[in-house]
Formats: sequence, C-alpha cells, structure tokens
Amino acid sequence: MSRLIACVLLLSGCDPVWSLRVTVRSAAQEPVSDAALVLTGCPRQNDHDLGTVAAMTDSQGVAMVGGAGSEYPQECTITVARPGFLTYQSSFVELCNDDTSNCDRSQEIVIVLEPVP
Repeated sequence: MSRLIACVLLLSGCDPVWSLRVTVRSAAQEPVSDAALVLTGCPRQNDHDLGTVAAMTDSQGVAMVGGAGSEYPQECTITVARPGFLTYQSSFVELCNDDTSNCDRSQEIVIVLEPVP
C-alpha cells in the first residue's frame, strides 16, 4: 500500500506519464483484432518505468501501452504484428518527428497493416 501511495505522489508531482494508443486497420479499413503491440529494445529501462510494454488489439483494433518515468522511452522500437500481415515497426523518435523533448506524451496513431503477399 505504501508503494502505491509513493507512486501516486511521484506521478502527481511531475506528471511523468506517457502512453501510446494504436488503432490497427487492414488495407480495407477493417479493424484488426488480436494484433500484438510490443515495445522492444528499450536499453535504459531504469530511467523510465515501462509499465505495460505489450498488448493485444481488441475487436475494434485498439491497443494501448504506457508507463511512467523521468524520460520518454525514445529508444524503444514499436512493433505491431499479426499472422497474415506484414509487420509494422516505428519508434517514438519517428512519431515525434525527431524531437521527443517537445512531443506529446500521449500518442495516438492509426496503423494500416498490409496483407502478406
């Protein structure tokens, strides 16, 4: 319980919260359920609590990851994958147009997965 209170106090003091919400669609603009959203290659995990680093899309094609920490997890690779589709990869640096210092800590993106040829 005391750890929870400490976390709440820490978060309320400096608002170091980040999140990434993805909506995954097929080329036909249909929701893609059961796609994996995963953050990998995060070398400085001690600088930020990655919180949730993996999630599956729901029936609407939506998944969310997020955490707390003193820095945005800019080195992480963002991967979205589902069998039958080409894998999508990006980074927070790309999402923030190479400027994570001024980037909105709540990112929302739509990803279109192309079918495997």
